[in-house]
Amino acid sequence: MNDMNDMTSRVDRLERMQRDGRLLRSAWGDGVERACLLTALAPEVGEGRYEACPASVMPEWFARMVPWIDDSGGAQAWPAMVNRFAAVARRWHVLTPEDWTRLEWETKIISVAEAASHTKDARASAACAEAIALCERAKTGDSPTKEEWAAAAWAVSASASAASAWAVSASAGADRITALVLTALESACAAHE
Repeated sequence: MNDMNDMTSRVDRLERMQRDGRLLRSAWGDGVERACLLTALAPEVGEGRYEACPASVMPEWFARMVPWIDDSGGAQAWPAMVNRFAAVARRWHVLTPEDWTRLEWETKIISVAEAASHTKDARASAACAEAIALCERAKTGDSPTKEEWAAAAWAVSASASAASAWAVSASAGADRITALVLTALESACAAHE
């Protein structure tokens, strides 16, 4: 079976599990009878063996993110998000490893920007802006040096206030991040279709 047919059958299983009410949140399931969003597509992952996710399904970094996407958003937004996720999963077989690498950096940018939007602390805002700038460079293939990343290391502690401010509205923020990540995936797919 080729990768596209395999992905089609995996997404069919995901959609069937959602229709049948067998798709889980905040639990892994067995990947057969009941499953979370990730194990519905990649039962090989089991309970967190992300490295077992076939590269033809998604890269490991995204497999690690999918449980967060599945569990962190609001309950009301979840069914529509699953539908949108399944629709783009049907299409992402066209993405190259380079596309996935750009998407990883874009996802980091989206996440930091969301955290930054929840702080009034100037130092945290500056740290987030610096992190975003480095990620933007990396996304275009201009990888910052280890020294540049190290010089920005203060951003980790400085952005703590942004992260704690974001925690107040975490599910709404998660819904926004997920929507933007799915939009980025859809755009990347459309560029190849």
